[in-house]
Amino acid sequence: AALDAAKAEWNAKLLAVREKYTVPKIDSGVADKWDGTTKTEPKKSADGTYQISSAAELAWFADAVNGGSTALNAALTDNINLNGKTWPGIGTVSNQYTGTFDGKYFMVSGLAGSKGLFDFVGACVIKNLTVSGAIKEGTNMGLLADVSAGTVENCFTTGSLHRINSYGTTGGLIGRADAGTVIRNCGSAANVSCSMKSLKAELNMGGLVGNLYGTVENSYATGTVKVEAGSGYTAVGGFIGQTKNTAAITNSYAAGTVTGSAGGALGAFVGVNSGSISGSYYREDAAEAAVATGSADGLTAMTKAVMQS
Repeated sequence: AALDAAKAEWNAKLLAVREKYTVPKIDSGVADKWDGTTKTEPKKSADGTYQISSAAELAWFADAVNGGSTALNAALTDNINLNGKTWPGIGTVSNQYTGTFDGKYFMVSGLAGSKGLFDFVGACVIKNLTVSGAIKEGTNMGLLADVSAGTVENCFTTGSLHRINSYGTTGGLIGRADAGTVIRNCGSAANVSCSMKSLKAELNMGGLVGNLYGTVENSYATGTVKVEAGSGYTAVGGFIGQTKNTAAITNSYAAGTVTGSAGGALGAFVGVNSGSISGSYYREDAAEAAVATGSADGLTAMTKAVMQS
C-alpha cells in the first residue's frame, strides 16, 4: 500500500508536467516548415529575450550561439517544424550554450541529422520544451541535447535515435549529462537503438540518458532500448546507460523494454551503476536484471500492468 501511494504521488507530479504541453502530431501541421537554409532574426522582448516563432528564427538563433553569442536568452511563441532537414545543433564544443531557453510548452518537431536540438550546452537552463525527431549516426546523441552541463526541467522527447558505432553516448533526452547537469521533471518516449559491430564495448545507451555524471529527479523513460548486433557490450539500460560516482537518481522510473543480441549485459534501469539511486522503479520483465553491473539499492520492481495503470 505504501508503495502504491508513493507511486501515485510522483506519477501525479509527472502527469501534471506532461499535461501542460501543447503536443501536436509528429507532423505538427505548422505551415512554416523549414527549408533547411533560411535564417531570420527574431524579435526581442523588453528584457532582451528572443521571441522565436518559426524554424528560420530558431536557425538564426543556433547560428548566433554557435558563432560565439552563447548567453542569449530565448522563448518559443509557437510550435516549430524543422521539416526533416539536417539540424546543426545549438552550441558547439568551443561555444557551449549558457543562456535560458524557455519552450513555453511548445514543441519542436521534425528534428533530423546526427545532432540533438542542442549539441553542447554549459551552465544553461532549458525548460518547458518538447522535442520530436529521428537522429542517427552521431557520437554523442540526445534528442534534447547531445552533451549537457546545465539545468533541464519540464522537458519531454519522442522519436528515435540510432547509432552504428561502439563509442559515444546515446539517450532519449540527453546523450552525456556531465557533472553539474540537473534533470528535473523530464521524460522520454524515444526509442534508442544501436547496430554496432565491435565487441566488448561500453555503449552508454539509455532511455533517458546515455552517460550520467549529474543528477536526475522525478523523471521517466518509456521507450525501448535495443542493441541489434555485437556481443560483450555493457552500459545499456532502460533509464540510464551508465552512472558515474558523481551521479544521483531520485523518484524516477523506466517502463520500456531493454533487449540485445546474445552476450551483452543489459539493465532494466541502469546498465552500469557507480552512482546513487533512491525511490525509483523499473519494469520487472524489461531485462534480466534491474542493474547489470553495480548496486541495485534504491530500486523497486513493478509489473508491466502496474506501470501502465
